[in-house]
Amino acid sequence: MAAFETAMVLLNESSRLRGRHEYDRIRARVLINRGVCLTHIGRPMEALESHATAETLLSKSPSLMERPEYDLDRVDLAINRGNSLQVIGRMNSALRAYEIAEKLLLNSSALKGRPEYDDARVLVAMNRGICLAEEGRLDHALEAMVWLKLF
Repeated sequence: MAAFETAMVLLNESSRLRGRHEYDRIRARVLINRGVCLTHIGRPMEALESHATAETLLSKSPSLMERPEYDLDRVDLAINRGNSLQVIGRMNSALRAYEIAEKLLLNSSALKGRPEYDDARVLVAMNRGICLAEEGRLDHALEAMVWLKLF
């Protein structure tokens, strides 16, 4: 976790990046990845805090909203928030996070046709299916993942 803290310190000290629209996006990416690591080491509540801060950073950068990377960041954030919620047993909240990711993907004209679009759609479907299966809703889990056969 020290690597993420170091990355944030370096970003905060970087006069070259400060004030540029990429600054908040880079900080948000660090926080999203930090959240992924926190979930993997069994600290999902801290991960959710990290995700919330990343969301704040992404939402305060309107100049990013027309770039495909911004859409992908928001999708990645929603997927990873869902994963953290799933770990703590908040399945309905996790499913809502995956739904948000799916809607962001479907509404992103900037991402359609890019390889990242298909990758993210697969992740959303798999995570939703796993979450539904963990709830014992196997028919719904299969429905969520059936379109993966197209790939």
